[in-house]
Amino acid sequence: MGKCVLCLVVVSVFFGLPLSATAQEDIKTFLDACVTEKYRGNVEMSLRMAGPNSANIMSALKSVPENCREGASFLAAFMPPEDLRSIPADLITEHAVYAYKAVETLPYSKDIPKEYFLHYILPYRTAQEPAENWRKFFYDELFERMKTQPDLKSAALELNRYAGEKVKFQTNPPRDQSPLETLKKGFGRCEEEAIFYIAAARSAGIPCRLVYVPWWSTCDGNHAWVEVWTGDGWHFLGACEPADKLDSAWFVEPAKRAPLVLSSEIYGVPDSASMQDVYERYDRTAVINCTSSYSKTCAVKVQVLNTDGSPAPNSIVIYSVYNYGSLRPIAERQTDNNGIAMLNLGMGDFFVTTGNQSSFAYKIVKTEPDKSVEATLQPVPVAPPDGSFWMRYPLYQK
Repeated sequence: MGKCVLCLVVVSVFFGLPLSATAQEDIKTFLDACVTEKYRGNVEMSLRMAGPNSANIMSALKSVPENCREGASFLAAFMPPEDLRSIPADLITEHAVYAYKAVETLPYSKDIPKEYFLHYILPYRTAQEPAENWRKFFYDELFERMKTQPDLKSAALELNRYAGEKVKFQTNPPRDQSPLETLKKGFGRCEEEAIFYIAAARSAGIPCRLVYVPWWSTCDGNHAWVEVWTGDGWHFLGACEPADKLDSAWFVEPAKRAPLVLSSEIYGVPDSASMQDVYERYDRTAVINCTSSYSKTCAVKVQVLNTDGSPAPNSIVIYSVYNYGSLRPIAERQTDNNGIAMLNLGMGDFFVTTGNQSSFAYKIVKTEPDKSVEATLQPVPVAPPDGSFWMRYPLYQK
């Protein structure tokens, strides 16, 4: 929540400061000279949002080699607002230069499509960990070990052996630590293990992304892991948990009964996202619903009505599962002009709610494999009813 507030403050404060005609002309000249044409509009907005730190971003874009310019432009175009205000020039430069160096010098990476390079190798951040200069370190550390790998699948597995040698699982405070901090400590939570693996893999020219279950519906807790792209699609692995093949991990069976599996913090919106289930699309990032890669899914259609029976547009619908003795929200949708919210979910019982401070409605929705279910919610001005209800574990899925 604090992260979102910061973004809003940054935008509102900076856009209250109009640029002079001279400054606008200087930015246009810079954009024409140093930024790939496709990203000039986004980079111009980034510079406005960056305020005084725009000088660092411009310095980085001016200094990168010509062959790295598109990547540096991409980073500046889709950089999170909180980074725009503070990121140093050398961080942008290092990540751009060594991302290109990896795919140019490691044989298995040379034919990776540009889309996968930009969205899944180039970014320097996975979740909410501190941004830091880790790419040169991991490239230098891994090059000799990785240069003989014959293909992306073998490279991803070898990289996980390295990760397993360096980092073990251990509970940690909820604030994400950086990849180099995890390396120094030698341990981390599942998300920190995933962040570590992704940093090392991207440094070695392997496209990868973070995947997670917000809350399990079969046991307490949640989990995060990694997907790697190997030319024939996305494959999963347990970060820092070496295995002899991809798509093999301890969570295979639980994931078949996961209520929702998401991949988030994807910089920009990849073209291939149109072929996937896009859970949320923002100006600078996208969230992909990956549930169908792990389990059967069900299209859940919820219609929210006003007290007079008319559709209730812009209503917030919350989907929860039972976890740690409480109802835990896993997803949130906003109804369209017809009062309808759509979401593809895994198997199980979901506590679906809508309302405000004065009215409330809920329904327990049971999903069925490869089917659609519908539910209607009509908030009424009364408190939620007392009593008890059953929410059943999802059945085993083949």
